[in-house]
Amino acid sequence: DQPTGSITLTWDQPLGIGSAKLWDRVDGTDHITSGRMVFDDGSTVDFGELPQDGNPLVLNFTPRTVRWIRFEILTVSDGTLHPGFAEICLFQ
Repeated sequence: DQPTGSITLTWDQPLGIGSAKLWDRVDGTDHITSGRMVFDDGSTVDFGELPQDGNPLVLNFTPRTVRWIRFEILTVSDGTLHPGFAEICLFQ
């Protein structure tokens, strides 16, 4: 009975990525406590709580080439009504 959600990023051409930075919304109410990245090949990378102080959570993982990636919000803090990311950056 907690809100969750996801966002899928897609590209026309394959993109090589090996790390990501995820920023939580800094609104004092909504807070992501765990999630998962799902790649088009079916592999996943789980992540934990996103910092609430405006800094990103940095994720380094085995590099892969993908056409899409989905960021799933699995759990949120009590009182979260509108879970979401403030920003997502991907790096090679």
